[in-house]
Amino acid sequence: MSEPASQLALADRIVPVTAAIISLGQVTLVAGTATVSFSAIAANSRILLTVETPGGVQGILSYTKIVGTSFTINSTSVLDTSVVNWLIVESR
Repeated sequence: MSEPASQLALADRIVPVTAAIISLGQVTLVAGTATVSFSAIAANSRILLTVETPGGVQGILSYTKIVGTSFTINSTSVLDTSVVNWLIVESR
């Protein structure tokens, strides 16, 4: 069964797709932080973070964004030197 591009088949349900992937990338934390320049960051952008390669003393990751400029990934540990993957999605 083929689903329209605006829907996602999930088990026995069809879920409408309400987000678009904008960009993805990878960055290494230095002293628990990294800033990524990205002029397309918007107020409704959501950033998903995953650790690719743990480094140093890992902490919990969060982000802050400056609309139209950049976003910064922060760890609760200043000793965190992990390689972090990021994925930006925007709700439609």
